[in-house]
Amino acid sequence: MSRALDERLASLSGWHKDEIASLRSVLAPTSAPQGTAILASERYAALGRLLKQLSSHRPVVVVLDDVHWGRDALAFLHFILSRVADFAGRLLFVATAREEALWERPMERDALQELGKLGLVRILDLEPLDEETHRNLVSELAPLDPALARQVAVRTCGNPLFAIQLLGDWVERSLLSLDGEYARLSEGVNTPIPSSMASFWEERVDRVLQNRPAQDRQALEMASLAGYEVDLSLWEKACRRGGLEPCYGLLESLFDRRLALASRDGSRWSFVHGMLRETIANRAYKEGRAERQHRAWAQALGEVEASSEILAPHLLAAGVVEEAIPLFRGAVDGRLKEGDFCRAESLLAQWERAFATSEDRHPEWTIRKARCDCGLGRYDAAKVGAQRVRVDGEGQLRAEAILVLAQVERFQGRPDAALALLAEVESLLSDGQADSLLWECKLDSARILLNQPGGLAQAVAHAESALALAPGPEERARSILYRGEVDRQAGDFPSAKGRFLQALEGFESCGARLGVALCHNVLGEIARYEQRLQEAEEHYVQARRMLVMLGSDHRLQPEVNLGLVLLEQHRFREARPLLRSALGSFELRKILPMEAAMHICLLPCAADAGDWEAWDHHAQRAGDLLERTGVVDIDNARNAQLGGEVALAKGCRDAAMVAFELALQQWRALGKAEEVAALEKTLASVPAVIAS
Repeated sequence: MSRALDERLASLSGWHKDEIASLRSVLAPTSAPQGTAILASERYAALGRLLKQLSSHRPVVVVLDDVHWGRDALAFLHFILSRVADFAGRLLFVATAREEALWERPMERDALQELGKLGLVRILDLEPLDEETHRNLVSELAPLDPALARQVAVRTCGNPLFAIQLLGDWVERSLLSLDGEYARLSEGVNTPIPSSMASFWEERVDRVLQNRPAQDRQALEMASLAGYEVDLSLWEKACRRGGLEPCYGLLESLFDRRLALASRDGSRWSFVHGMLRETIANRAYKEGRAERQHRAWAQALGEVEASSEILAPHLLAAGVVEEAIPLFRGAVDGRLKEGDFCRAESLLAQWERAFATSEDRHPEWTIRKARCDCGLGRYDAAKVGAQRVRVDGEGQLRAEAILVLAQVERFQGRPDAALALLAEVESLLSDGQADSLLWECKLDSARILLNQPGGLAQAVAHAESALALAPGPEERARSILYRGEVDRQAGDFPSAKGRFLQALEGFESCGARLGVALCHNVLGEIARYEQRLQEAEEHYVQARRMLVMLGSDHRLQPEVNLGLVLLEQHRFREARPLLRSALGSFELRKILPMEAAMHICLLPCAADAGDWEAWDHHAQRAGDLLERTGVVDIDNARNAQLGGEVALAKGCRDAAMVAFELALQQWRALGKAEEVAALEKTLASVPAVIAS
């Protein structure tokens, strides 16, 4: 499989080795290389790119069956459909879910509802086929005797899959014989028609197990608890831990009857249909064997030092809650640190089963769910969860809840409220207590003050404190990065560049690819300010390539900065569509400071095009958003001034004065006296009337 996949990928041009590794982790997980963890967003981005590339040759239909079992599949769909500009192609996604199963899986149900809010999605309720249509389908499947066809139609209740599976089973077992023009059950065959799909699968399993040792059923149940794919060697270990000896004749029977599929290398196998696996597992739960079987799986996985993500669900299902919860906690924290919010949320859904009701959720669970919601842009949900922990939690948990509330305020463009909450967090944490939380608090404070009028001195102090508190090498590199951002905002570009290079070395040494990408982006900023535009573009392209591979929303930063390079080169027509696209993305995510920045960037583009209606819109929105958020940034000042210069060159004095005033406000807030004086001198020389 690995060789075939490599050969197929070799025929696709322009693929990076990291993207190939991400694809292999989806298409051939057993051959995926060990080492650097592959984020869910990386897998989604690589698969999305592959589908887009395939759709350039012909339309592609992607079917995701039974997504009520697949939080990962739903997250993939949301990832692709919320980034249509990146993955636009002749693609149609069809996802199916059973309504009754969704009620047992609230997170999957919520994820499906979130998908329904996207403009490109239609949710269809598929009712059973009406009696006549279903009877016609049965007749087309096989020329059954009319009486038998009626029985099949009635029993399969308008469910086409049930009818197809049932008749396929009869044909496979040679239970039908032709009598003239019709097919009837062969003489001597007395097989009752199952009353439901579950009964149908149960009967097929019973036939396989007929005349086999009693332990084979339990071995099969053990396999059904492993998940979608069953690792053969681990299954053997789990069976032995459960006092069973798996019989390989059992597997052969499953393969022969097309109830299971083997991987090409023979190391894994899977059930042919999710409902088959569910039916077998349900029997284990119903008859009281599942808990013991999960315990056997936990012991087998412990022998091979399996990851917490794999081991914790088995411990929980085995009733060993006190051992499972620390593993869930560690696994979720690891994913949150990586920014892999989709996988973190999937783990939280499994952890949630430890609680009898939603009211019993522990604050440790609730605060991590709030962090996920915040990371995924679900700010209202994040506030609800964090506020609950703020009220019910104590000590460090309460402080963390307030920190999440501060992050929501920051993302929604309310810096004063965010700073007040961060000050409250600091007051709750004593010296030496929760250094990692205090580090995060200090870093967030620096990030906010960096863009506030007169905030640079305080930003320096908070960034230095964060550097001293950094709990690990990656956190230290991130602290250095933001200390460099303060220097950049202050206009000390040589110092900023030195810190960015130091941060880049730190991120590279600990394999933090997101940090590496962000460093390339800010190094591009320094090159752009110093008019080394080719070097700037190279940094931005490198940053964007890495961020797209990681599936990170940070990819918008280098995309915007590539637009700023075009502005510097006065290539306004090329910059305008790129900046408009970025504005749409920021509006969708309600990131108000970046919305303001994009409206400012579009001023010189609108002036160059003579589109004064668009100019008025961008100027009005920029002014409103800057007043609302209080954000200041060196690029806002530079681009507003550029907008005024282009408007002046086009002979529109009034428009130019509006842009110059925006630029003056930003330069003054940044404390840049030299730039203020130069712009005021320019304004004094502008004639009162300009002939158009």
